[in-house]
Amino acid sequence: MTELTLYTKDNCIQCKMTKKYLDRCHLQYKTINVSQDSQARQELKDQGFSSVPLLFVGNGDEVIVGFAPGKLAELEKRLENAI
Repeated sequence: MTELTLYTKDNCIQCKMTKKYLDRCHLQYKTINVSQDSQARQELKDQGFSSVPLLFVGNGDEVIVGFAPGKLAELEKRLENAI
């Protein structure tokens, strides 16, 4: 199964919407809250990211930035077909 890692922060509407979308699709994901994890926040900054949500797919070759329902739907279909 493809690993999904979602980077979020406190009080982020787009983060909450992304979580709801993933939950509705029954996709399992790991959440890392950069409001509480300063090392993770710095790692993202070092990679050139300046906002969340960020959904890393697999080993991070694919990253979905922001709440992107179209991209999330494509991901859901790809993961369903991989099963």
